[in-house]
Amino acid sequence: MPPSEAFTRGLPSSSSKLAVTTSGCPSAETVAMSFPVTPGPTLQTPSNQEDIVKGGQQPPEGQYALDVERVIDAPAESIFDAFIALYDSRRPDWVTHSELDLRPGGRWSVAFQVPNGPAFREERVITAVEQPHRLAYDMTAIYEDAPSFSTTVEITVDAAPDGQRIRLVQRGFPTAKTRDDFAGGWPDVLDELARRTSMRRGGDGQQSEY
Repeated sequence: MPPSEAFTRGLPSSSSKLAVTTSGCPSAETVAMSFPVTPGPTLQTPSNQEDIVKGGQQPPEGQYALDVERVIDAPAESIFDAFIALYDSRRPDWVTHSELDLRPGGRWSVAFQVPNGPAFREERVITAVEQPHRLAYDMTAIYEDAPSFSTTVEITVDAAPDGQRIRLVQRGFPTAKTRDDFAGGWPDVLDELARRTSMRRGGDGQQSEY
């Protein structure tokens, strides 16, 4: 996951739609955001973001989750491959190292150096690979100067009226702040996937890569 500052490029609002949902335990209220993506998008956080649990009660540790989705006008195969490549063969600057064994039970080690943030790495164990529609893994984030924590991640790609809907669900965050930090970064990942894979009509009426 990159920081929200990692990318500043977006697509016209007619091209895609982004939705972000964050939650705590099953009894919690859900904070949901859905809005067209415009150039240079930023994630807007409501003023009551930290108080999403009814009655002011905090959920037990490890029960915070987020849900991010985006519709991209591209084939499912292109989106799935681009997600893998983003952390492997076509890494941006903020991904400094990657070792991938793409199979159930395989390990995926990814190192990050985020702008204006700490270096850390994610040790992932892949739990499901169903190309091009589903990828799931267990993840442990490891920092030098902060406690590590573990979550589960599931990415699905399914047909939608305007293309393919990629949805990412991450569960098990230890605190609301940690969840919100990741919720602020994942939309940038989906922005970059859209930039790399979205299709548009060429002058001959045929689709060409964006």
